[in-house]
Amino acid sequence: MGKRFVRLSTTKCFLFLLGSALVKVGNYWGVIDVDGKELVPTYYDQVFYFSNHLAKVVKNGKSGFVNKKGEVVIPLIYDDAHPFMKTITSAKRDGKAGYINIRGKEVIPF
Repeated sequence: MGKRFVRLSTTKCFLFLLGSALVKVGNYWGVIDVDGKELVPTYYDQVFYFSNHLAKVVKNGKSGFVNKKGEVVIPLIYDDAHPFMKTITSAKRDGKAGYINIRGKEVIPF
C-alpha cells in the first residue's frame, strides 16, 4: 500500500484523527478528509475535531456544531460549549450553564 499525499494551500494542518484534520487558511479554520476534500469550510474562528459525528465551531465568540457535510446542525448561539463525549454536552448561554443533546435540544435547562 503506497503513501498518499494531499496538496493543500493551508497555513496550518493538524494531524489526521479518525479520517479528518483541522486546517487553517489565513485566519480561518475548517476540516478536510484524507483526500483533501473540505468537510467544514475554512470560515470559522475555531474548529474542533469531530466527536459523535459533530464538530464544535466558533465564530464571533459564539459556539455551535456542524456535521461532516459542513452543515450547521446546532446553531452558534452558545457562549461556550464542549465537544460531545457521548450524546450530551455542557454549554453556556447568557451566563447560565446547561446541557444539550446532539439534536440541540436542552436536556438540562439553562
